[in-house]
Amino acid sequence: MPYILLKSNGKVLTTVDDGSVDRTTSLTFVGKNYAGYGQLINQDLVYLLENFASNTSPTNPIQGQAWFDNVNQKFNVYNGSNFRPISFTEVSTTEPLVSKTGDYWFNSSNNQLYIKSGDSFIKIGATASGGSGDSTTTGLVLTTVNDTLNNSHLVLRNLLNGNVVNVFSFDSFEVNAKLSKLNTFTTFPFNKFLNTK
Repeated sequence: MPYILLKSNGKVLTTVDDGSVDRTTSLTFVGKNYAGYGQLINQDLVYLLENFASNTSPTNPIQGQAWFDNVNQKFNVYNGSNFRPISFTEVSTTEPLVSKTGDYWFNSSNNQLYIKSGDSFIKIGATASGGSGDSTTTGLVLTTVNDTLNNSHLVLRNLLNGNVVNVFSFDSFEVNAKLSKLNTFTTFPFNKFLNTK
């Protein structure tokens, strides 16, 4: 008697007849009373264990199927149309020794996220809170600024070669000039773009 295999969503994937094999997917499904079924089933388990690790993608994939691309050393998932690579995020205080373009690295010493591009990692987004930047810093820097009552507020500074170009603040407050590194700004209005010029 044939049996019906269902996908996780309840839809019928295939029907496997007695004494036959079905290769509707990347795995081989074995029908009742098929001679030599043990090797086929165990081979399928190896494929699953290694996520179909190969130089080429698996044949007849189904949505959600995993594949480890040996050529690019990338883990991929089939989205129903094609295999899409999944980038990994390495968390460490030092740059990973082994990485591929598109991989992420979270530097836990300075709380920065980087992405691998070509031969090097490029910083993504704002510099960590409290980072002051130097004469070569270009980009967004989160900074804590105290108000006149010594309450701290997070502001986002935009730097160009270490110089503050503009500052963003979520809330309104008067800057404590004695404690601030942002002497050119005295008031931060709610959600406003402030220019230094």
